[in-house]
Amino acid sequence: MEHEQVVKLEKDERSDREITCMLLLGPPGSGKGTQSKMICAEFEGYHVSPGDLLKLAKEEDSERGAYIRKNWSLEKLQKLAFELIEAEIQEMIASKKKLLMLDGAVRILEDIVHLTELLAKSNLKIDLVVSLSCPKDVLIERVSQRRVHPASGRSYHLTFHPPKKENCDDETGDPIIQRDEDREEQMRKRLNSYDKNFPPILNHFKKVGILFPIDASMPMASVHDSIHHILENKEYNQRTRIQVPIEIAQKHPIPSKSNRRSERRSFKEGDGKPYDGRKGKDTSHPTENK
Repeated sequence: MEHEQVVKLEKDERSDREITCMLLLGPPGSGKGTQSKMICAEFEGYHVSPGDLLKLAKEEDSERGAYIRKNWSLEKLQKLAFELIEAEIQEMIASKKKLLMLDGAVRILEDIVHLTELLAKSNLKIDLVVSLSCPKDVLIERVSQRRVHPASGRSYHLTFHPPKKENCDDETGDPIIQRDEDREEQMRKRLNSYDKNFPPILNHFKKVGILFPIDASMPMASVHDSIHHILENKEYNQRTRIQVPIEIAQKHPIPSKSNRRSERRSFKEGDGKPYDGRKGKDTSHPTENK
């Protein structure tokens, strides 16, 4: 999907639906999972992580589980990931939750089309996109010191959240491990893949006007405060125009209104500068955590 293939549509006001759909993006180690769980606890949210769903399905004693184990790669399994996301969306709607938190649901530009179409089936759309950014050396340090309890998925950090007993899970006493994907060499490959695939995705959402970049090298509480501020103040509601892929626009047309004034844009509505909602200021040149 090229940027030229999106069509601009206008509307007078937001839909009356109560569910807010938030897409959280960021490189590995930026804190997406942690922030998702914290925000969902505060805003009656429903957390959907394709990576977590595939990992659970991978352990199934089934044909699907065997297929995932044989073809383990989030890129190769993206079609299956969308099927799992669709099932979770129905669970979320039944749960009466107010916030759908999609944690890393797109990996290439074309995924935006598939996700938009999937959400449209339930009268949903992407309301805002929060992008976490962080220097590579900080990300590598974070992830390379991560340790995991395989059976439960509990994670530790050797510096910031070490286990009570060295190399042992706090609850069971079982050994904790370093996953292959968390080793420095693999981490660098994952970051290189992110750098290759995500700039067009972020640029698309920036042009749409729903991108909220946040400096994830800030302390975890500050990152959380920034996301909380965006949701609490409904800053994503300030936009007056939306863009959707042309394929979706043809299937789900919205009446347009001509000669409308161009939307007013500020850094808070997505001009691409990292946003610190707690302080309400541009953090384009953040100071890294010490």
